[in-house]
Amino acid sequence: MGVMCLIFLGLFQLSQLFAAKEILQYSASRGARARTVGFNNFMVWKTARLGSIANAGLMTSPGFVHDSSSWGIATPAQLWNSWFRAMRETPASEQFAVENSRMPLYLGAQWAGELDPILDYKDWDTLNIDSPVENDFASMLTMKVSQKFPLRLPLHGAFYADDSVDLEAKATLENNYPLYLIDLEL
Repeated sequence: MGVMCLIFLGLFQLSQLFAAKEILQYSASRGARARTVGFNNFMVWKTARLGSIANAGLMTSPGFVHDSSSWGIATPAQLWNSWFRAMRETPASEQFAVENSRMPLYLGAQWAGELDPILDYKDWDTLNIDSPVENDFASMLTMKVSQKFPLRLPLHGAFYADDSVDLEAKATLENNYPLYLIDLEL
């Protein structure tokens, strides 16, 4: 039974890493898309960062406390009913509503110092978003996003010696903004 649990945890960790890699790919694609339509580097960085929220861990700002007091005293039927209701509702959770309302404010911020009070996550500091690299000859743009993804499952040390895994994703898109916009960032 112990070996089966160890194998199950290992497979679950692999699936988590696969999903994290896909989220980084999405983040890189969002950043590349933002640049190809003419946004400046700060806006590209914010857009790519928001694309990685699913890998960012717990929300630290704004302070959000979910009322989970009923979880300890609820009957299994009450838990099932609340879970069933939560899965049918839109937005899916109270935290999603907070995040969704803060994203336009985050994208509209003018300075980096404004960002953390608007929206911040525990693992955003493990994320590295490179500036887009433009290839004028081929009219292509490449965006790279990497992360030291933290391993939090029990017994992850049985499969991997470190507490994090280096993940990287690249997105390459055709660069169209030089055709119709003048880049004022010099």
